[in-house]
Amino acid sequence: TRTLSTKRSARYTGTPAYRPIADYTLAPVKYIDASPVLTKSSTHTSTGSGPVVFGQNSDLSGWLHRPAAAANKPSIVICNPVGFEFVRAFRSLRTLAEDLAAAGHVVLRFDYRTTGDSASSELDDERVAALLASTREAIEFVADVAGNERVALLGLRLGATLASKVAETVAVEQLVLWAPCDSGAIYLREQQIMAAAQKKKLSDSSAHALGVDGVDAGGFLITPSMQADLPGLAPGTDRLPGNPDILLLNRDDIRVPPGLAEHMASRGSTFEVVASPGFKDMMQPPQLATVPDDAIRRIVAWFETHALSDGDRTHVLPGPAGELRTLKLGHGIEERALQFGPEERLFGIITREARPAGATKTAVILLCGGATHRISANRMYVTLCLLYTSPSPRDFKYDLVCRLLLE
Repeated sequence: TRTLSTKRSARYTGTPAYRPIADYTLAPVKYIDASPVLTKSSTHTSTGSGPVVFGQNSDLSGWLHRPAAAANKPSIVICNPVGFEFVRAFRSLRTLAEDLAAAGHVVLRFDYRTTGDSASSELDDERVAALLASTREAIEFVADVAGNERVALLGLRLGATLASKVAETVAVEQLVLWAPCDSGAIYLREQQIMAAAQKKKLSDSSAHALGVDGVDAGGFLITPSMQADLPGLAPGTDRLPGNPDILLLNRDDIRVPPGLAEHMASRGSTFEVVASPGFKDMMQPPQLATVPDDAIRRIVAWFETHALSDGDRTHVLPGPAGELRTLKLGHGIEERALQFGPEERLFGIITREARPAGATKTAVILLCGGATHRISANRMYVTLCLLYTSPSPRDFKYDLVCRLLLE
Protein backbone atom coordinates (compact mmCIF):
# COMPACT_ATOMS: atom_id res chain seq x y z
CA THR A 1 0.00 0.00 0.00
CA ARG A 2 1.33 3.39 -0.96
CA THR A 3 1.58 5.98 1.76
CA LEU A 4 2.57 9.61 1.49
CA SER A 5 6.09 8.83 2.63
CA THR A 6 6.67 5.99 0.15
CA LYS A 7 5.32 8.04 -2.76
CA ARG A 8 7.61 10.88 -1.81
CA SER A 9 10.68 8.65 -1.55
CA ALA A 10 9.90 7.14 -4.94
CA ARG A 11 9.66 10.52 -6.64
CA TYR A 12 12.21 12.63 -4.80
CA THR A 13 15.61 11.02 -4.95
CA GLY A 14 18.91 12.72 -4.31
CA THR A 15 19.40 16.18 -2.86
CA PRO A 16 16.55 18.58 -3.68
CA ALA A 17 17.80 21.44 -5.82
CA TYR A 18 16.11 24.22 -3.89
CA ARG A 19 16.64 27.71 -5.21
CA PRO A 20 16.97 30.92 -3.24
CA ILE A 21 13.99 33.24 -3.33
CA ALA A 22 16.03 35.62 -5.48
CA ASP A 23 15.59 33.23 -8.41
CA TYR A 24 11.91 34.18 -8.54
CA THR A 25 10.62 37.52 -9.72
CA LEU A 26 7.18 39.10 -9.62
CA ALA A 27 5.83 39.28 -13.15
CA PRO A 28 4.33 42.55 -14.41
CA VAL A 29 0.69 43.17 -13.61
CA LYS A 30 -1.72 42.44 -16.47
CA TYR A 31 -5.38 43.03 -15.83
CA ILE A 32 -8.53 41.42 -17.26
CA ASP A 33 -7.08 37.95 -18.00
CA ALA A 34 -4.06 37.91 -15.74
CA SER A 35 -2.73 38.81 -12.33
CA PRO A 36 0.79 38.85 -10.86
CA VAL A 37 2.34 35.39 -10.76
CA LEU A 38 5.74 34.08 -9.72
CA THR A 39 7.86 33.11 -12.70
CA LYS A 40 11.15 31.28 -12.56
CA SER A 41 14.21 32.67 -14.30
CA SER A 42 14.84 29.48 -16.30
CA THR A 43 12.46 27.52 -18.54
CA HIS A 44 10.36 24.81 -16.90
CA THR A 45 9.72 21.40 -18.37
CA SER A 46 6.00 20.62 -18.70
CA THR A 47 4.88 17.91 -16.31
CA GLY A 48 1.95 16.90 -18.53
CA SER A 49 -0.63 18.04 -16.01
CA GLY A 50 -1.62 21.25 -14.39
CA PRO A 51 -4.32 23.57 -13.06
CA VAL A 52 -7.23 24.72 -15.21
CA VAL A 53 -10.14 27.07 -14.75
CA PHE A 54 -13.44 26.57 -16.56
CA GLY A 55 -17.19 26.99 -16.18
CA GLN A 56 -19.68 29.49 -17.54
CA ASN A 57 -18.32 32.18 -15.23
CA SER A 58 -14.71 30.95 -15.01
CA ASP A 59 -15.44 29.96 -11.43
CA LEU A 60 -14.60 26.24 -11.42
CA SER A 61 -11.13 25.01 -10.51
CA GLY A 62 -9.65 21.73 -11.73
CA TRP A 63 -6.52 19.77 -12.53
CA LEU A 64 -6.08 18.29 -16.02
CA HIS A 65 -3.95 15.17 -16.46
CA ARG A 66 -2.66 14.56 -20.00
CA PRO A 67 -1.49 11.25 -21.45
CA ALA A 68 1.95 11.06 -23.01
CA ALA A 69 0.38 10.46 -26.42
CA ALA A 70 -3.10 10.59 -27.92
CA ALA A 71 -4.73 7.18 -27.55
CA ASN A 72 -8.25 8.09 -28.75
CA LYS A 73 -9.74 6.77 -25.52
CA PRO A 74 -12.61 8.35 -23.60
CA SER A 75 -11.74 11.27 -21.37
CA ILE A 76 -12.55 10.69 -17.69
CA VAL A 77 -14.12 13.16 -15.27
CA ILE A 78 -13.53 12.32 -11.59
CA CYS A 79 -16.33 13.40 -9.24
CA ASN A 80 -14.97 14.05 -5.74
CA PRO A 81 -16.68 13.08 -2.53
CA VAL A 82 -18.02 16.02 -0.52
CA GLY A 83 -17.02 17.34 2.90
CA PHE A 84 -14.31 15.74 5.01
CA GLU A 85 -14.20 12.69 2.71
CA PHE A 86 -12.92 14.95 -0.09
CA VAL A 87 -9.94 16.07 1.99
CA ARG A 88 -9.08 12.53 3.09
CA ALA A 89 -9.38 10.94 -0.36
CA PHE A 90 -7.56 13.73 -2.18
CA ARG A 91 -4.19 12.00 -2.60
CA SER A 92 -5.78 8.69 -3.59
CA LEU A 93 -7.84 10.34 -6.31
CA ARG A 94 -4.80 12.21 -7.54
CA THR A 95 -2.90 8.90 -7.77
CA LEU A 96 -5.84 7.33 -9.62
CA ALA A 97 -5.91 10.23 -12.10
CA GLU A 98 -2.18 9.88 -12.77
CA ASP A 99 -2.51 6.13 -13.41
CA LEU A 100 -5.47 6.63 -15.74
CA ALA A 101 -3.54 9.29 -17.68
CA ALA A 102 -0.59 6.91 -17.95
CA ALA A 103 -3.03 4.41 -19.50
CA GLY A 104 -3.88 6.92 -22.24
CA HIS A 105 -6.85 8.90 -20.91
CA VAL A 106 -7.27 12.64 -20.54
CA VAL A 107 -8.43 12.96 -16.92
CA LEU A 108 -10.02 15.91 -15.14
CA ARG A 109 -10.18 16.29 -11.37
CA PHE A 110 -12.27 19.29 -10.37
CA ASP A 111 -13.90 21.03 -7.42
CA TYR A 112 -17.64 21.62 -7.48
CA ARG A 113 -18.86 25.12 -6.76
CA THR A 114 -18.99 25.70 -2.97
CA THR A 115 -16.12 23.19 -2.47
CA GLY A 116 -12.32 23.12 -2.71
CA ASP A 117 -10.73 25.94 -4.69
CA SER A 118 -13.84 26.74 -6.74
CA ALA A 119 -16.05 29.75 -6.14
CA SER A 120 -19.09 30.15 -3.88
CA SER A 121 -19.70 29.36 -0.22
CA GLU A 122 -20.94 26.43 1.81
CA LEU A 123 -23.61 28.81 3.10
CA ASP A 124 -25.17 29.25 -0.35
CA ASP A 125 -28.63 27.95 -1.12
CA GLU A 126 -29.25 25.30 -3.79
CA ARG A 127 -25.89 23.59 -3.22
CA VAL A 128 -27.05 20.25 -4.63
CA ALA A 129 -28.05 21.97 -7.86
CA ALA A 130 -24.61 23.63 -7.91
CA LEU A 131 -22.87 20.25 -7.51
CA LEU A 132 -24.83 18.77 -10.42
CA ALA A 133 -24.32 21.82 -12.66
CA SER A 134 -20.59 21.81 -11.92
CA THR A 135 -20.36 18.17 -13.01
CA ARG A 136 -22.15 18.84 -16.29
CA GLU A 137 -19.85 21.78 -17.01
CA ALA A 138 -16.82 19.60 -16.25
CA ILE A 139 -18.00 17.10 -18.87
CA GLU A 140 -18.44 19.87 -21.44
CA PHE A 141 -15.01 21.28 -20.64
CA VAL A 142 -13.05 18.03 -20.92
CA ALA A 143 -14.86 17.05 -24.13
CA ASP A 144 -13.95 20.42 -25.64
CA VAL A 145 -10.33 20.56 -24.48
CA ALA A 146 -9.65 16.96 -25.56
CA GLY A 147 -11.48 17.32 -28.87
CA ASN A 148 -13.23 14.08 -27.94
CA GLU A 149 -16.94 13.65 -27.25
CA ARG A 150 -16.33 10.27 -25.64
CA VAL A 151 -16.47 10.90 -21.89
CA ALA A 152 -16.65 8.63 -18.82
CA LEU A 153 -17.64 9.52 -15.26
CA LEU A 154 -15.99 8.16 -12.11
CA GLY A 155 -17.35 9.13 -8.71
CA LEU A 156 -16.44 8.35 -5.12
CA ARG A 157 -19.06 8.29 -2.34
CA LEU A 158 -21.47 11.24 -2.87
CA GLY A 159 -19.50 11.95 -6.04
CA ALA A 160 -20.70 8.58 -7.35
CA THR A 161 -24.29 9.51 -6.53
CA LEU A 162 -23.85 12.80 -8.39
CA ALA A 163 -22.24 11.03 -11.35
CA SER A 164 -25.10 8.56 -11.70
CA LYS A 165 -27.62 11.42 -11.51
CA VAL A 166 -25.82 13.46 -14.19
CA ALA A 167 -25.58 10.36 -16.40
CA GLU A 168 -29.40 10.42 -16.58
CA THR A 169 -29.24 13.56 -18.74
CA VAL A 170 -25.74 13.45 -20.28
CA ALA A 171 -24.61 10.48 -22.36
CA VAL A 172 -21.41 8.89 -21.05
CA GLU A 173 -19.61 5.75 -22.25
CA GLN A 174 -18.55 4.39 -18.86
CA LEU A 175 -19.76 4.99 -15.32
CA VAL A 176 -17.70 3.94 -12.28
CA LEU A 177 -19.38 4.13 -8.88
CA TRP A 178 -16.82 3.76 -6.09
CA ALA A 179 -18.38 3.04 -2.68
CA PRO A 180 -21.45 5.04 -3.70
CA CYS A 181 -24.05 6.47 -1.37
CA ASP A 182 -27.38 4.85 -2.17
CA SER A 183 -28.99 8.29 -2.20
CA GLY A 184 -28.58 11.82 -0.93
CA ALA A 185 -30.86 10.96 1.99
CA ILE A 186 -28.55 8.11 3.07
CA TYR A 187 -25.53 10.43 2.82
CA LEU A 188 -27.28 13.03 4.97
CA ARG A 189 -28.13 10.44 7.60
CA GLU A 190 -24.48 9.33 7.76
CA GLN A 191 -23.33 12.91 8.27
CA GLN A 192 -25.94 13.51 10.97
CA ILE A 193 -24.72 10.44 12.86
CA MET A 194 -21.12 11.66 12.61
CA ALA A 195 -22.10 15.16 13.77
CA ALA A 196 -23.95 13.72 16.75
CA ALA A 197 -20.87 11.70 17.74
CA GLN A 198 -18.66 14.78 17.44
CA LYS A 199 -20.83 16.86 19.75
CA LYS A 200 -19.96 14.48 22.55
CA LYS A 201 -16.31 15.44 22.10
CA LEU A 202 -16.56 19.12 21.11
CA SER A 203 -18.00 21.85 23.25
CA ASP A 204 -19.00 23.83 20.19
CA SER A 205 -19.25 23.47 16.42
CA SER A 206 -18.31 25.55 13.41
CA ALA A 207 -22.00 25.94 12.56
CA HIS A 208 -22.70 27.52 15.96
CA ALA A 209 -19.60 29.71 15.68
CA LEU A 210 -20.87 31.02 12.33
CA GLY A 211 -24.21 31.78 13.84
CA VAL A 212 -26.05 29.44 11.47
CA ASP A 213 -27.95 26.21 11.84
CA GLY A 214 -26.80 23.04 10.16
CA VAL A 215 -25.04 19.73 10.44
CA ASP A 216 -21.33 20.06 11.23
CA ALA A 217 -19.77 16.79 10.03
CA GLY A 218 -16.00 16.65 10.26
CA GLY A 219 -15.85 20.45 10.22
CA PHE A 220 -17.82 20.77 6.97
CA LEU A 221 -21.23 22.39 7.14
CA ILE A 222 -24.48 21.06 5.67
CA THR A 223 -26.97 23.91 5.88
CA PRO A 224 -30.71 23.45 6.37
CA SER A 225 -31.16 24.32 2.69
CA MET A 226 -28.82 21.53 1.60
CA GLN A 227 -30.45 19.13 4.05
CA ALA A 228 -33.79 19.83 2.37
CA ASP A 229 -32.33 19.23 -1.12
CA LEU A 230 -30.27 16.07 -0.50
CA PRO A 231 -33.23 13.64 -0.34
CA GLY A 232 -34.05 14.64 -3.92
CA LEU A 233 -30.66 13.29 -5.01
CA ALA A 234 -31.88 9.77 -5.75
CA PRO A 235 -31.20 7.70 -8.88
CA GLY A 236 -34.02 7.17 -11.34
CA THR A 237 -35.14 3.88 -12.86
CA ASP A 238 -34.90 4.51 -16.60
CA ARG A 239 -32.09 3.23 -18.79
CA LEU A 240 -29.26 5.77 -19.02
CA PRO A 241 -29.15 7.60 -22.38
CA GLY A 242 -25.53 6.71 -23.13
CA ASN A 243 -26.16 3.01 -22.39
CA PRO A 244 -22.84 2.98 -20.51
CA ASP A 245 -20.79 0.13 -19.13
CA ILE A 246 -21.16 0.38 -15.34
CA LEU A 247 -18.73 -0.68 -12.62
CA LEU A 248 -19.79 -0.68 -8.97
CA LEU A 249 -16.59 -0.86 -6.90
CA ASN A 250 -17.71 -1.60 -3.39
CA ARG A 251 -15.88 -1.75 -0.07
CA ASP A 252 -14.86 -5.24 1.03
CA ASP A 253 -15.98 -4.66 4.63
CA ILE A 254 -19.67 -3.88 4.02
CA ARG A 255 -22.29 -5.23 1.67
CA VAL A 256 -23.54 -3.39 -1.40
CA PRO A 257 -26.34 -0.96 -0.46
CA PRO A 258 -29.69 -2.80 -0.56
CA GLY A 259 -31.21 -2.81 -4.01
CA LEU A 260 -28.47 -0.67 -5.56
CA ALA A 261 -26.83 -3.46 -7.55
CA GLU A 262 -30.15 -4.76 -8.83
CA HIS A 263 -31.24 -1.22 -9.65
CA MET A 264 -28.09 -0.25 -11.59
CA ALA A 265 -27.85 -3.59 -13.44
CA SER A 266 -30.72 -2.62 -15.73
CA ARG A 267 -29.51 0.90 -16.51
CA GLY A 268 -26.54 0.29 -18.80
CA SER A 269 -24.98 -1.93 -21.41
CA THR A 270 -22.96 -4.05 -18.99
CA PHE A 271 -22.80 -4.10 -15.21
CA GLU A 272 -20.15 -5.47 -12.87
CA VAL A 273 -19.81 -5.49 -9.08
CA VAL A 274 -16.35 -5.79 -7.53
CA ALA A 275 -15.30 -5.62 -3.88
CA SER A 276 -11.91 -4.15 -3.06
CA PRO A 277 -9.99 -3.51 0.19
CA GLY A 278 -8.46 -0.25 1.35
CA PHE A 279 -11.44 2.09 1.62
CA LYS A 280 -11.25 2.43 5.40
CA ASP A 281 -7.51 3.21 5.31
CA MET A 282 -8.03 5.73 2.50
CA MET A 283 -10.52 7.63 4.64
CA GLN A 284 -8.21 8.06 7.64
CA PRO A 285 -7.03 11.60 8.50
CA PRO A 286 -4.72 12.81 5.68
CA GLN A 287 -1.47 12.22 7.58
CA LEU A 288 -2.49 8.58 8.20
CA ALA A 289 -4.36 7.79 4.98
CA THR A 290 -2.95 5.26 2.54
CA VAL A 291 -3.58 4.87 -1.18
CA PRO A 292 -5.76 1.81 -2.01
CA ASP A 293 -3.56 0.26 -4.69
CA ASP A 294 -5.83 -2.72 -5.28
CA ALA A 295 -8.88 -0.55 -5.98
CA ILE A 296 -6.91 1.71 -8.32
CA ARG A 297 -5.49 -1.25 -10.25
CA ARG A 298 -8.98 -2.68 -10.64
CA ILE A 299 -10.38 0.61 -11.95
CA VAL A 300 -7.56 1.11 -14.46
CA ALA A 301 -7.84 -2.51 -15.64
CA TRP A 302 -11.62 -2.17 -16.03
CA PHE A 303 -11.21 0.91 -18.21
CA GLU A 304 -8.59 -0.95 -20.28
CA THR A 305 -11.20 -3.62 -20.96
CA HIS A 306 -14.22 -1.42 -21.60
CA ALA A 307 -12.87 1.95 -22.79
CA LEU A 308 -11.36 0.75 -26.05
CA SER A 309 -9.50 3.11 -28.35
CA ASP A 310 -11.48 4.57 -31.23
CA GLY A 311 -9.06 3.89 -34.05
CA ASP A 312 -11.24 5.53 -36.68
CA ARG A 313 -11.01 8.96 -35.09
CA THR A 314 -8.19 11.39 -34.62
CA HIS A 315 -8.54 13.45 -31.46
CA VAL A 316 -6.52 16.48 -30.48
CA LEU A 317 -4.19 15.98 -27.53
CA PRO A 318 -4.74 18.88 -25.11
CA GLY A 319 -2.01 21.49 -25.00
CA PRO A 320 0.18 22.00 -21.90
CA ALA A 321 -2.11 22.10 -18.92
CA GLY A 322 0.26 24.18 -16.83
CA GLU A 323 -1.02 27.35 -18.48
CA LEU A 324 -2.11 29.73 -15.74
CA ARG A 325 -5.72 30.80 -15.59
CA THR A 326 -7.73 33.25 -13.54
CA LEU A 327 -10.56 32.08 -11.28
CA LYS A 328 -13.36 34.61 -10.83
CA LEU A 329 -14.68 34.56 -7.27
CA GLY A 330 -16.92 37.61 -7.41
CA HIS A 331 -16.93 40.55 -4.98
CA GLY A 332 -13.91 42.02 -6.80
CA ILE A 333 -11.66 39.04 -5.93
CA GLU A 334 -9.88 36.65 -8.28
CA GLU A 335 -7.44 33.77 -7.84
CA ARG A 336 -4.71 32.39 -10.03
CA ALA A 337 -3.04 28.98 -9.85
CA LEU A 338 0.66 28.59 -10.45
CA GLN A 339 3.32 25.89 -10.62
CA PHE A 340 6.92 26.76 -9.80
CA GLY A 341 10.08 25.49 -8.20
CA PRO A 342 12.26 22.51 -9.21
CA GLU A 343 10.48 20.58 -11.98
CA GLU A 344 7.35 22.62 -11.22
CA ARG A 345 6.65 20.41 -8.21
CA LEU A 346 5.47 23.35 -6.08
CA PHE A 347 1.92 24.59 -6.47
CA GLY A 348 0.13 27.61 -5.08
CA ILE A 349 -2.93 29.78 -5.51
CA ILE A 350 -2.69 33.57 -5.37
CA THR A 351 -5.71 35.55 -4.16
CA ARG A 352 -5.99 39.29 -4.77
CA GLU A 353 -8.30 42.06 -5.90
CA ALA A 354 -9.16 41.85 -9.58
CA ARG A 355 -8.01 45.43 -10.06
CA PRO A 356 -5.71 46.33 -7.18
CA ALA A 357 -4.99 49.98 -6.55
CA GLY A 358 -1.26 50.43 -7.09
CA ALA A 359 1.58 47.97 -6.57
CA THR A 360 1.45 45.05 -4.18
CA LYS A 361 2.71 46.18 -0.77
CA THR A 362 1.79 43.43 1.66
CA ALA A 363 1.65 39.71 0.90
CA VAL A 364 0.81 36.75 3.11
CA ILE A 365 1.82 33.14 2.46
CA LEU A 366 -0.32 30.39 3.99
CA LEU A 367 1.66 27.14 4.17
CA CYS A 368 -0.36 23.94 4.17
CA GLY A 369 0.62 21.45 6.83
CA GLY A 370 1.96 18.04 5.86
CA ALA A 371 -0.47 15.88 3.91
CA THR A 372 -3.44 18.20 4.48
CA HIS A 373 -5.17 19.51 1.36
CA ARG A 374 -4.32 23.10 0.45
CA ILE A 375 -7.81 24.32 1.39
CA SER A 376 -6.85 23.27 4.94
CA ALA A 377 -9.20 21.88 7.55
CA ASN A 378 -12.80 23.03 7.15
CA ARG A 379 -11.83 24.95 3.96
CA MET A 380 -10.32 27.49 6.34
CA TYR A 381 -7.56 28.77 4.02
CA VAL A 382 -10.04 29.59 1.26
CA THR A 383 -12.09 31.60 3.73
CA LEU A 384 -9.01 33.40 5.08
CA CYS A 385 -7.77 34.26 1.57
CA LEU A 386 -11.10 35.89 0.74
CA LEU A 387 -11.27 37.63 4.11
CA TYR A 388 -7.73 39.02 3.92
CA THR A 389 -8.06 40.38 0.36
CA SER A 390 -11.65 41.61 0.38
CA PRO A 391 -11.99 45.24 -0.74
CA SER A 392 -14.67 45.75 1.93
CA PRO A 393 -13.60 48.24 4.62
CA ARG A 394 -12.08 46.67 7.73
CA ASP A 395 -9.27 47.28 10.17
CA PHE A 396 -6.85 45.09 8.20
CA LYS A 397 -6.32 44.09 4.59
CA TYR A 398 -3.52 42.42 2.64
CA ASP A 399 -2.81 43.06 -1.02
CA LEU A 400 -2.01 39.47 -1.91
CA VAL A 401 -2.43 36.10 -0.19
CA CYS A 402 -0.99 32.82 -1.49
CA ARG A 403 -1.74 29.31 -0.20
CA LEU A 404 1.01 26.86 -1.07
CA LEU A 405 1.14 23.07 -1.24
CA LEU A 406 3.42 20.46 -2.71
CA GLU A 407 0.96 19.14 -5.32
